[in-house]
Amino acid sequence: MSIKLPKSLLPYKTWVFDCDGVILDSNRIKTNAFRTVVSDYGEKAAEQLVSYHVQHGGISRFEKMAYFFEEILRRKPEAGEVENVLDNFARASREGLMSCAESEGLRDLLGAIPEDVPRLVVSGSAQEELRDVFDKRGLSSHFSGIYGSPDNKITILNRERDKGVVGTPSLYIGDSKYDYVAATECGLDFVFIYQWSELREWESYFKDKKVPCFPTLRTFLELSQ
Repeated sequence: MSIKLPKSLLPYKTWVFDCDGVILDSNRIKTNAFRTVVSDYGEKAAEQLVSYHVQHGGISRFEKMAYFFEEILRRKPEAGEVENVLDNFARASREGLMSCAESEGLRDLLGAIPEDVPRLVVSGSAQEELRDVFDKRGLSSHFSGIYGSPDNKITILNRERDKGVVGTPSLYIGDSKYDYVAATECGLDFVFIYQWSELREWESYFKDKKVPCFPTLRTFLELSQ
């Protein structure tokens, strides 16, 4: 039995989804991967990076590693050092990305969105890695575009809006402060999914922002009447 999209959601011209914490239960996988790949730099430095990573969910690994060297280690990386750490990060997180859970209700929601309405993934993950994971998990066919770093989310959303892909109104579904900031700056409505979010203070953060908050995509679909 097909599920119909609630009338309140029918006006959206484009649907935009974050990946980690919204489509996949992958936030903890990447947090642990960051801790692992910089452990040789010392426990204190590793925990500082993890803290920064959690506080800046949705920002790319490239920006986070730049912060790690500039602000935590306070030195310039040696030739190839950043690339080596990022390669190790990709290897450390890949197995988890292939096996972690999908959000409850994901495919029902995707199936309810009219076929002619664009559905995009806009993530802080590395774009080619993200596309490969989606291909292997059988998710790519559900989306008209899958985008990630090194471009940041605001750049991607503005680019797709200028191309006419992101219309008005459009909706961004995310799980971090940066997702909300990106959506707001680019003129999209925003829904917060908190089941797997690493934003611990989300209730106080969104208290005065009139942002709908749901544990899963299924509850969002069922309660958006």
